[in-house]
Amino acid sequence: MGSSRRIPPADDASTGAARRRSPDTRQELVRAALDIISERGIDALKIDEVAATVGVTKGSIYWHFADRGALVQAALAMHIDDLLAETLEGIQDAIEQATDTSDYLSRLAPFLLDPYDTDIAERRWQRLEMLCAIRRDPELWEQIQQLHARSLARFTELMREAQAAGFLRAEIDAQAIATMIQMISLGSVWIDLLGADAPSPEAIQGVMLFLVSTLFPDGPPAGT
Repeated sequence: MGSSRRIPPADDASTGAARRRSPDTRQELVRAALDIISERGIDALKIDEVAATVGVTKGSIYWHFADRGALVQAALAMHIDDLLAETLEGIQDAIEQATDTSDYLSRLAPFLLDPYDTDIAERRWQRLEMLCAIRRDPELWEQIQQLHARSLARFTELMREAQAAGFLRAEIDAQAIATMIQMISLGSVWIDLLGADAPSPEAIQGVMLFLVSTLFPDGPPAGT
């Protein structure tokens, strides 16, 4: 048997070679796939629709992806990267720019304590929905576990940098800290579930700031 990669039609090979091989086209395909998955779920993803959305032929997709599963995996990886990018950047900036633990906490707060932000809450709901759907597919579940392990490793490294800078207690396991933060982040959709019965933003943020600040070498800063 030959390669599983499909060969596009001859007319596409002669007129669309540059576009189909372009890294930008690959990113557009992944983004289009992610949009469909986010809005309608993994089962709704159709190669024809992705191709039409980006403006390429169906055959062109197979220059970038061996099959539909590879496209789904790339979309899920992009989703995880999108969720983590801003948070990781914010934590990195806090480590590099903060002058003391109080300053570090104030810089960190906007990236961790946002359960009332409707846009962020919606992205977290989408993540939960994806995880629930993926859990029924053993192959995809294994892939998503690998992607989350990679993201946890990035998060853990940042926690180690914060420990080295003196902002976090060195005796606490850095991976456990990273895991706890991600657990709290994803679980914050509970605020959305409670609706009008949820505690005030000030109350929740006060508790969260206190809990996070207990990770500091000298305990919570004064006034926390």
